[in-house]
Amino acid sequence: TPPLVYAVANKRIPITNAVFLAALAFGWLDYDIIYLCPEGGYIGNPCIATDVAYLRFGPADACQLQVAVAPAEVLTSGGMAIKPAFVAPQKMFLGQTHNTLGYAVPSQEWNGSPIGRTYEETMSPTPSFGDTVVNAIISLAADDDCAVMMSP
Repeated sequence: TPPLVYAVANKRIPITNAVFLAALAFGWLDYDIIYLCPEGGYIGNPCIATDVAYLRFGPADACQLQVAVAPAEVLTSGGMAIKPAFVAPQKMFLGQTHNTLGYAVPSQEWNGSPIGRTYEETMSPTPSFGDTVVNAIISLAADDDCAVMMSP
C-alpha cells in the first residue's frame, strides 16, 4: 500500500445561523455558496461548500501518523468521538483549514437561542455542522486500511 494516503469528503454545510445569514446578505462571506441547497432542509436554504480531509503517513501495515483535517475548530467532544477511529501511534488534528468556518459544535451541545449565548454557536454556520465534520472524519479513517490492519 502507498506510504501516504489523502482522502477528501466534499460537504455542503447549511447556513441557518442568523449571524452567518446576515453576513451573507451583506456580501461578507467569502465562501463557495450554493443557493439552492437541499441539505439545509428545504430548497432555497444556502449552503457553504467545504472539504473535510484525512491523511495517513506510513504503509497501512505499519502506519505511523493519522491526521484529521477539519474546516473549523472542533470542540473537545468531537475530538474524543474521532479518537477511537485513529489507531496509528501518532495522531494529529488540524482545524480551521480549507474554508475556516468557525466552530464545529456538536448538535447535542448546541444551546440555541438567544443568538450569541455562546461564542462558539455564534461562529458556527448551523447546529449540524459539528456532527457533519466529525462523522466525515470517522468515515474517511474507517475507509483506510490502517484502521483495519492495525486494530487489536
